[in-house]
Amino acid sequence: MKRPAQHVTDTLGVTQVRRIFETLGWVVREVTHDYGVDLEVEVFEKAATTGVMFKVQLKSSQSTSYSADGSFVPVELSLTQARYLVTELGLPVLLMHADVSAGRTFWSAPQLDPKLASRIKRATAKRSITLRIPTASELPSGLPQLLATISKVEMVLASRVIVRAPLPDFAKAMKDTATRADVIREFKAKAAILEVGEAHILLLAGRLDEAAAFTASITKSQDSSVEAKFSAILMEEMIEERRLQGVDGGDEAAHVVALKTARRLQALSRRGPPHLKFYALILRKAAELDFLVHRDWGLFFVAGREPRVGDALWSLKVAAIRAGVWRAIERKYRQCVRLMNYASRSKHRWALSSAILRVAYPLRTLQLRFTYEGRAEVADRLRALGFEITQLAASIASEVGDEQSLAQCASTAAMLATANSGQENVWALTLARSLKDPEHRKAALELIHRTEQWRGGKKPKSAKKATNRQIFENMFAAIGMDVTNPDDPVARLLRTAIDDVDPSRVLRDCMHSFVLLEGRNHPLADRMGLQTARPKAIVCLLHRYRRDGLSLDAIFVDFKREFCDKCPDRTPHDAKWGYTEEWGRAQFQRYSEGRPGSAEDPGKGGPKG
Repeated sequence: MKRPAQHVTDTLGVTQVRRIFETLGWVVREVTHDYGVDLEVEVFEKAATTGVMFKVQLKSSQSTSYSADGSFVPVELSLTQARYLVTELGLPVLLMHADVSAGRTFWSAPQLDPKLASRIKRATAKRSITLRIPTASELPSGLPQLLATISKVEMVLASRVIVRAPLPDFAKAMKDTATRADVIREFKAKAAILEVGEAHILLLAGRLDEAAAFTASITKSQDSSVEAKFSAILMEEMIEERRLQGVDGGDEAAHVVALKTARRLQALSRRGPPHLKFYALILRKAAELDFLVHRDWGLFFVAGREPRVGDALWSLKVAAIRAGVWRAIERKYRQCVRLMNYASRSKHRWALSSAILRVAYPLRTLQLRFTYEGRAEVADRLRALGFEITQLAASIASEVGDEQSLAQCASTAAMLATANSGQENVWALTLARSLKDPEHRKAALELIHRTEQWRGGKKPKSAKKATNRQIFENMFAAIGMDVTNPDDPVARLLRTAIDDVDPSRVLRDCMHSFVLLEGRNHPLADRMGLQTARPKAIVCLLHRYRRDGLSLDAIFVDFKREFCDKCPDRTPHDAKWGYTEEWGRAQFQRYSEGRPGSAEDPGKGGPKG
């Protein structure tokens, strides 16, 4: 039997692609039972898997047809194949063409082409569709671009589910449930128990210690009811959040406080009453969602620092981690939606308005993150989801006349709005102005006004300032490392490295001082993408003084005592000075001109703080 010529060509094409990737130490597997996919590639680094994988649809030819100007290679796929690759496959896939005669290999990422998805949708009467693979994307020279592209595909696929998910219709679900009179009667009978008025007054007055003592007396008393303790725990959360305002790292600590509060409430209400049990469950899922979103926010900043963190391979690993976190967010959000659907039909919904509203908060953060990434379609869907949840919470609060929750709903809707004339902002203003309680009305309108001013000004670079600790702790947590563990020596080293990302504190004392990063090919620093895990040295460029170690704080104590304190040439920076990459490079140039050595340019040595 004679072997078909195309089979020979296909084998040569596979060999050609294998040679490119296997030279890098990556693993290439042929796929025989996956329709539309020929190869699966797993990315390795120094003989260890990165956990990153992508698929390949390979077309090979002995006589490749190039475009007239040589800028692309046309590739024909069946409509079914194209639909599978572009809209159905849940992993990154590259379309490749191997010109086996010339030994050239080109690739494209069809999942990133929104016009292609539209073409496939419109081409229902056709049996095939032609795609273009640009010859500028040639391997192996195009490998850095390939890695960056897979990073983008990971995030597009991770967010695809929520973009396509239908908006829940909670208002419709609330029909044919308990009558409004029954709900109001239930609310008035029990709502008073859910208030800790004295502690709230102390909190508003800024007397946090007294407020905390008041709530502690309730939670610790054996005579306090479950309802009273429940309300006291919620008040303790508010007190902790107030303490954390303006504190460095307070934002990330607040997420931990919220999750801890939800767990305490679940433990307290495990045996009932049912309305508190339901409230605690929703609060727990909302807190878990918020915690995941907070982690995603930190990873977003890591991805934004790619040139300082590492090479394209490191960026790809970060993208894979981000995609995994996003999928966890999507699963957690679906849990929240199921709970809210159930809550909208429940006879206990009178108590659930403020708990339900908490699910909208992390969606607002995600909306901002996707806006800054230029992913308008995802941001718009998240805005719509958050608004639907806010309207559900407002409908429940309106049933029972809970104006405090209604004021919170108005404020939340205003924050979700993208324009002062948008439907969310108009709805928020209408709701706030309808409130009968003057204090609630005033508070809601003031917050809406501040939000309108924020939208009317310059677009901020970020919604929240992410500290170095937040960024890297989130990143390491996402890959299963707890850098807060005091008993783990690796965690201690990483905490020190995070602190040393910004060396301003040890350099502010004198403009002649400088920090060097030593030790090329440091295994932990290279693996973690955190170059400040390497040994460091504080150097005086004027007198050539030097002290080495792993912690800048520890080095600085000795360096300052031995050299700086008695140096007549000590020249402190002004109070507003802070370390920048440009300053670091200039200092390194001074150091190199005076004494070339093996120390690495600190401007490249780690992410800037």
